[in-house]
Amino acid sequence: MDPHALQSGDIFRTFVGFLAVAAVVWIAVVAVLAAGLWRQRTLSRDPLALDPPFEKRAGQIVLGLGIATIIIVLALSLVSYAGQRSVFAKDPNALTLKITGHQWWWGSQL
Repeated sequence: MDPHALQSGDIFRTFVGFLAVAAVVWIAVVAVLAAGLWRQRTLSRDPLALDPPFEKRAGQIVLGLGIATIIIVLALSLVSYAGQRSVFAKDPNALTLKITGHQWWWGSQL
């Protein structure tokens, strides 16, 4: 993880950003899973009975997480786009090579 090329710094920063977001999401999912497994809930007599306050709270949580997912995906898309712009930027002083591939060897011209 020691970048040396011109664009490798941008690629590395994008990678670290994606890795950090993925780590935060993973930790959050594991925490919610652990809380759900640890929490003991009493079962009602009728398994199909609805609890309106619980249903409303669950709907709000699902809506909030859906909006958070959209925001995270858009933010990561923008970060990726910014990284790609620097990686694929044209250098006016770039060296142009013409490479011809043959079956057993390569040929090149400047």
